[in-house]
Amino acid sequence: MSSPVQPPLTVETIDGATVGRPITKIKVTNGTLAVAGSTATLTISGGGGGSGTVTSVGLTETGSALTITGSPITTSGTINIAGAGTSSQVILGDLSLGTLTSGTVTGTGAANQVSYWTAASVQAGSTGLTYNPSTGDLTVGGYVEVGTKITTPTGTDLTLDTVGGTDSGSIIIGDGVNGQLSISANGTGAIKLGAANNPVTVSNVYTLPTVVTTDNNYVLTAQTDGSTAWAASGGGGGVTFPLEADSGSLSNPSYSFSGDTNTGMYSSTADNINLVTGGSIRATINSNGLSLGDNTDVGKISSLGTNNLLLQTNNGTNSGKIEITDGAGEDIDLVPNGAGSVRLGDATGSFLSSKTVIVSDLNSTAVDISSKTSVTNAPQTVLQLINGTTSTAAAGSGAKIQFRNGDSNFAGFTAGTIHTEQIDTSNHNMFITPQGTGKVKLGTLPFKADQTVGAGQDNYILTYDNSSDSISLEASAGGGNEFNAELVGVELDAAGTGYNVFDILSAPPYGVARYTTGSVDAKQYFYPFIAPATGDLSELIVNITSAAGSATNLYYGFYRDNNGVPSTVLGYATVDATSTGNISVTSFSGTISLTRGNQFWVSQNKSTSQSITQRSIQNDYLPRIAPSSSFPSTTNGYSASLASNSSVTAVPADVTAEGLEGGVYFAGLGAKPHIGVKIT
Repeated sequence: MSSPVQPPLTVETIDGATVGRPITKIKVTNGTLAVAGSTATLTISGGGGGSGTVTSVGLTETGSALTITGSPITTSGTINIAGAGTSSQVILGDLSLGTLTSGTVTGTGAANQVSYWTAASVQAGSTGLTYNPSTGDLTVGGYVEVGTKITTPTGTDLTLDTVGGTDSGSIIIGDGVNGQLSISANGTGAIKLGAANNPVTVSNVYTLPTVVTTDNNYVLTAQTDGSTAWAASGGGGGVTFPLEADSGSLSNPSYSFSGDTNTGMYSSTADNINLVTGGSIRATINSNGLSLGDNTDVGKISSLGTNNLLLQTNNGTNSGKIEITDGAGEDIDLVPNGAGSVRLGDATGSFLSSKTVIVSDLNSTAVDISSKTSVTNAPQTVLQLINGTTSTAAAGSGAKIQFRNGDSNFAGFTAGTIHTEQIDTSNHNMFITPQGTGKVKLGTLPFKADQTVGAGQDNYILTYDNSSDSISLEASAGGGNEFNAELVGVELDAAGTGYNVFDILSAPPYGVARYTTGSVDAKQYFYPFIAPATGDLSELIVNITSAAGSATNLYYGFYRDNNGVPSTVLGYATVDATSTGNISVTSFSGTISLTRGNQFWVSQNKSTSQSITQRSIQNDYLPRIAPSSSFPSTTNGYSASLASNSSVTAVPADVTAEGLEGGVYFAGLGAKPHIGVKIT
């Protein structure tokens, strides 16, 4: 007998997405299949959605109410959750801890009653103390505090006292229409109004009247029984205010004295108060202040008796003073306070101490200092300036007038001074001194007054310079005389060729036209020449035949003449002596101005001891210009120039005759240089 026929095995997923048929074998993973007899049990893990591996399980919380331990679990274990608070605490909604009030509060009350504790844990409502939150009124025993005031129920007075009314004064505000306000002191106490340190005291001795008068200007008078009453002014000793009188007159003042009726006070015109003695106005007070006198006599302020008269402010505190000392031949003192000044005239601004200031702030009004005199045959002293006394004046000191410009009297810029030497029985100089390099002008003549004078300026002359608009001391260019020979002093221009280089050391009267080469000496040599033209030196030309072996400068200085010797240096040219040939220089240390026909000097020296030769003028035939120390030497060229008495390596500077000697021509040293110049 054959086995019953069974349909083939079909396996599919629940959703029918995967189907298998016929199935003869089903494989499962190890550990998921259990077989017992003919029953096979397949264990499927997961949740229907897929598969995965859980590696850990943990728990967190955001508050402070729980304590979590054992979290996370990675293989096996237990997560413990415990409360973090105490038995009196509860967990709030945000997982924080809250504390419950211990004990039980009991009690009763009504709406708007203010509660109070009747026991440690019992409250009750107060019938005598209520609060209305809608109006903000607080009621205490029927008395209501409404905002900033206290009121009472209808029919109840408001009483203020102390100690429950025992030994206490009181203030009682009566209830109702026409209610009274009673202020009562206790016993012999007084009622005081005003500040505690200076009150107005109302004692119980006097009572104010209760009847109002029907007339104005009545006064309150005291009665013998301790009461007070209203009485007409004049009948009860009172005075009516404002206190008024008629304007009065000079002979009959409004306010006077029974024994002296023409002495007192009256008003001559509106807004005037006049003080009268003996029928004459002595003082008037009005909007202009206090005026003395009556327009017919001198206004007077005098001390009483042999006392000084003192004027000051603020009772002498922080005040200057004017004090007239009593007595024959005594002083009047005008004393400012601190750094203040004594001012004569109307002035504004600040003033320094120890100065006397006379000010006129109006352009049209000058400060006048005048002297009344009938003498007509001689000048009269109008103003004296006195410096010190015979015992305090220092030697050389004298009175000074100083001119300034500024917003205050002793500030700003000094314009100059006029002063004298110390005054005694001798003759004295008068000094007019401008500020800085300013000039002293006599009319339209501008004198340059800041120059140094001394022995070095002997025989200097006054010379006007239009470019600086000044007359100044200048060394005489030619001893005060022009060279009379007419040198060619203009440029020549034959056939368009400019002939403009002047051979100044070859020209008369000190030159010759015989040339050679010569060495530059270590000394500084000076050579005179007559300027052929008027103008400024624009170019200098020299010829170096043998150059210096190292860096060396040749200096050619131009000097003014003073009594036949060089003096003030006008400027100089610097020549680089390290090259040969014609060398031209167009830049000078200063403007070298020459005047036609006047004598000037040109010098030569070098900055080192290097050997240098240049084209020169042969000294053998030159005239001698300087005196000798003994019988003149027969050496050719001796004293044909002037020279320093020692070596000079510095740039040209001012010289005097005391530092010079006759130049010596020896072996080519001191040879007169051949120089060409242009004058424009």
